[in-house]
Amino acid sequence: MPVIVTFDVMQLEALALASALAALGCTASSSPGERPGAAGTTPTAPGLPTTPSSPSSPMLPQPQPPSSPPDSGAGLDEDAVVKLYPDAPGTPYRLGASDLNADARIELEQEGSASAGREGALRFWTLSPYSFEYSEDGEEGKTARVHISSEGARQRFDWQTQTGFLAGPDDLGDQEFTAYVRVHGIFDPEHAVFELKVRGGGHSDEAPPLASCALMTFATASAPGVSRFGKELDHPLYDYVNLPLRFSTELSEGRWFGLKLISYADPARPDRVVNRLYVDDTPFLPDGTPRNAFRLLTEYIDRAGVNTGRYDTLVNWRGVITTLRVDGVDSLDVALLSARPITPPAGSAG
Repeated sequence: MPVIVTFDVMQLEALALASALAALGCTASSSPGERPGAAGTTPTAPGLPTTPSSPSSPMLPQPQPPSSPPDSGAGLDEDAVVKLYPDAPGTPYRLGASDLNADARIELEQEGSASAGREGALRFWTLSPYSFEYSEDGEEGKTARVHISSEGARQRFDWQTQTGFLAGPDDLGDQEFTAYVRVHGIFDPEHAVFELKVRGGGHSDEAPPLASCALMTFATASAPGVSRFGKELDHPLYDYVNLPLRFSTELSEGRWFGLKLISYADPARPDRVVNRLYVDDTPFLPDGTPRNAFRLLTEYIDRAGVNTGRYDTLVNWRGVITTLRVDGVDSLDVALLSARPITPPAGSAG
């Protein structure tokens, strides 16, 4: 049975008073099992308009005006990929010219392997997802997962015991997580979903709270939402929030997409974390160099005490593992993978 979402005063500050609140009528979803595209009613982010529903069509996010990346003046990284937010002290990760199979900070789940490819100036790696069963219903699927770990770190805490980090103070907290991706053979459109997981830890059936992560998704139009915010604090139990889109796009096969997940604690409001998904859906120039035309697709402001279905904990700690996951496809190409600490913009996110 859906759980009613409760909103606190901070969530309502951007809304009109009683009439607007009544118009929300949101419900939340707690999705058991490891299924990023799992069906079910999910709430729409408070404070963002939606298309009115009709008897013949479900409620869908209302497209918002496209938003350009922030003019941070941060320049380009070593791969000529634009930095949307300035660097901060810490230990960044960049795949660069390294072998995805041999990089000490990379784990390809289930002892997976990747083969090298090249198109003009672009070097990439191709992964074949492994077969598995979804935990909630035993249905068969395929998944590929690339884990980036903190250098030399061992997870010591979880979301219930952390004091600001899961392994140590050098874990990645406020960050810009970048991946250029292309999928082939979408055989399960409803569950063909990328999850970009941040601030997290290990996933273990023996110790579920280690997961401790927040995430944003990018999916096909057949999935429950092209983009959603989610939490998996206890493995494998998910909450999801449907998000309105600022422009029309969706995951499709045979096409490159540049994805950037930005996550930072609001400098003016310690009870909030801003999570933004930027997408470049024509990410390369003819010679294979980055076009750097990222646009803000959607955002979610996580707030302390706000219930997303199962959890009401603000995910604001530093995590030991950052993960790129995809389901429902036959193969995945990935390029220009990086995750780096960032300096949040001054002032409140609104």
